[in-house]
Amino acid sequence: VQNIPAKSERRRILLLGESVARGMFYDPGYTPAQVLEQLMSGHLGGEAPQVIDLARTNATMATLRRIAEQAEQLAPDMVAIFAGNNWAGNRSYLGEGHAYALLAGLREGGINGLRRKLETILAAEIGKLVDAIAELYARRGVPVCWVLPEFNLGDWRDPKVYVHWLQTPEANERWLALLAQAEAALARGEFAQARVAAEAMLALDHGDCATTAYVLAACHEGLGQDGERRRYLEMAKDASIVDFTRSYSPRITAAIRRQLLEKAAEKGHRVVDLQQVFPAATGEAIAGKEMFLDYCHLTSQGIRMSMAALGEELLQQGLAKPASLEALLPHAPWPSDADEVDAHLLAAIHNAHWGQVNDVVLHY
Repeated sequence: VQNIPAKSERRRILLLGESVARGMFYDPGYTPAQVLEQLMSGHLGGEAPQVIDLARTNATMATLRRIAEQAEQLAPDMVAIFAGNNWAGNRSYLGEGHAYALLAGLREGGINGLRRKLETILAAEIGKLVDAIAELYARRGVPVCWVLPEFNLGDWRDPKVYVHWLQTPEANERWLALLAQAEAALARGEFAQARVAAEAMLALDHGDCATTAYVLAACHEGLGQDGERRRYLEMAKDASIVDFTRSYSPRITAAIRRQLLEKAAEKGHRVVDLQQVFPAATGEAIAGKEMFLDYCHLTSQGIRMSMAALGEELLQQGLAKPASLEALLPHAPWPSDADEVDAHLLAAIHNAHWGQVNDVVLHY
């Protein structure tokens, strides 16, 4: 859409966000904004609102704030913000002024102390973003809805890393010996024995090393305990915040999700949390290839599901004729075969570039 027309009597929804909100790999032939508008049109007919796509790949918190301020002139009736994946990994929230606080955290509490400082600084920046957007649109009485992304816990794996500095050589040597024990037990299918070794690793690294969490997730998968498996896959995903030595794929962490939920409740903003939406809609506790093309970008099914959930929430916020996700989903379009093929080919290349296992690359 090269031109945005002047506001008419038709209601207007703005969709802000990052590459997931753009529909990366499908964009521009098939995008979440298109899906949202069409499912609304299918349900409301001539009363359906216009959806304006303002999502941008690689958007930071600063980008979102700037777009939100500029977009006020579009006179929206509702604003949806689908974001949170780019806030931790690019470390744009850190500046030279934080150096002493980070050093103090490392000195006083080791790697875990550093992590607590990082999450505190990031939470403060998220708070400033939500405060600014809330103040901006409260003046116009425009409701705001946040869409919280989900992560591909089922299939995505970060590169293997060894434990960070544990303050004593003996502790690091002990951790490495336990890792060897756990991996050997896993190879033999002795999941309970592997769990004992991995839990001793966890007592040493406090959950700040993804390798420990992945081993524990594998143990609980072998023991048929999906709830515990998900817990440790979440732990592995979140551990990357402390590692400044490599580039990690974008992701929403538990700390980001928690802060957004708290600030949204404080400001009276509504929330669509895909961590809750996907399991409820699919019956699967851990989402994988059905919903994701890589670490966080959605398949067409994931796009349809997320936009139907957003549509359900927006209808409840004041649009006519509320409807459930299940009622809206049949109105959500699918991409063309050509766009589906392109998206999966690009996903295969992207997964290969990020070092994912052969089976995952071959799937796409």
